[in-house]
Amino acid sequence: GLMKANIPSRIAFAVASAMESRIILDTQGAEKLVGKGDMLYAPIGNGKPKRVQGCFVSDPEVEAVASYVKANFVTNYDQEVMEEIERKAVQTGNKATASDPEPNADELGGDEMLPAAVDVILETAKQFDIPVLDLCEKLGIDLSLLAKVYESPEATGYVTKEASEKTGIPEGVVVAGGAGDNAAAAIGAGVCETGKAFTTIGTSGVVFAQTDTASYDKQGRVHTFCCAVPGKWHVMGVTQGAGLSMQWFKNNFCDTEVSLANESGKDVYMITDSMAAEIPVGCDKLLYLPYLMGERTPHLDPDCRGVFFGISAMHSKAHFIRAILEGVTYSLYDCLLVLKEMNISPETMLLCGGGAKSKLWKNMICNTFALPVATSRSSEAPALGVAVLAAVGAGVYNSVPEACRVMTSVNSDSLMPEADITAEYRRYHSVYSSLYKSLKSDYKTLASL
Repeated sequence: GLMKANIPSRIAFAVASAMESRIILDTQGAEKLVGKGDMLYAPIGNGKPKRVQGCFVSDPEVEAVASYVKANFVTNYDQEVMEEIERKAVQTGNKATASDPEPNADELGGDEMLPAAVDVILETAKQFDIPVLDLCEKLGIDLSLLAKVYESPEATGYVTKEASEKTGIPEGVVVAGGAGDNAAAAIGAGVCETGKAFTTIGTSGVVFAQTDTASYDKQGRVHTFCCAVPGKWHVMGVTQGAGLSMQWFKNNFCDTEVSLANESGKDVYMITDSMAAEIPVGCDKLLYLPYLMGERTPHLDPDCRGVFFGISAMHSKAHFIRAILEGVTYSLYDCLLVLKEMNISPETMLLCGGGAKSKLWKNMICNTFALPVATSRSSEAPALGVAVLAAVGAGVYNSVPEACRVMTSVNSDSLMPEADITAEYRRYHSVYSSLYKSLKSDYKTLASL
């Protein structure tokens, strides 16, 4: 059951140790559990420890978890635990084999493979519904070091008299847990149910989707967090230099456009947008890699740098502006592709952030992603999002989805993708995505100088 169950390897090991069961026993006295794309190697007795998904199985923290599971759960509820594991095995069809080759010493890692005790605590607690505080006690963690954790729409307290006098907010107003910037933006954009997603273009760019269950990218290219909707999760990819790229170009190369904006009272980015709109898709074969601050999704590379590729004497300032917009769009599309690899496939895309004001950028997102795109009616989705959470915390609404249906809305100017334009963008994205691979070693060489 453990071999077939789609559960984290560390927890499989903890349960297996607790139940004193040998999963696959070879003549060297070592157990080996092989799951779908996930291997666990554990010693029996005092053998040299080998890695288990980023932590050593001989760590006392892991042993304590196993002991705790055995003492408090497996002994009394082993049948229930095994039934749950078998149920998951049937659902996932995650079959294990023992045919994978033994890794060599270099593959097992060394000092860089640090213990992941916190992961063990949280995953084990969730798997077996064990109170985290009980686990902390077993592991000797001082509870005074830990703050209480609240759900985003949960009431955490009330405005005190002193705070009221200093801020003008009435005494007794409910204070809700709140959320991080992108988690709050999701709520403000109405992304509070599975199947919905949003893309934000601020200084950085984010592609964010809500899921019913925790989903992890084993290469670490995207982030998986608890969602602002209790009991749900979100996954997001991040590109570092989204709006930052346009800001950098404007600050260094667009003095004429800035002066025109000041004289006319127009937004300078509306002026640069109108210039870029005169240039065809693909910028006459000019591509831009937006790696001004290294990159997170999908490369996880602090050494990569921005690149204009394909510069020709025919290219004008307008070409460079459009190349930046397209390059950022391709980088965001890379984020979406990672989500699709994880079987997270949004049906529509909401666009928010400063970049959402650009009709041209919105069109690029729509056709490159090949998804219908709408924009949030609120220009400040994160601020609206925490207001939604506060309304739930104050009891105005019973749930976050209920509050979103009332408090959030989208503009009526939704865009639908056009197949021929999508195909054109995808051809250029194919070249774009190959450039990082070609330059990766050069980035490392440049960083070492």
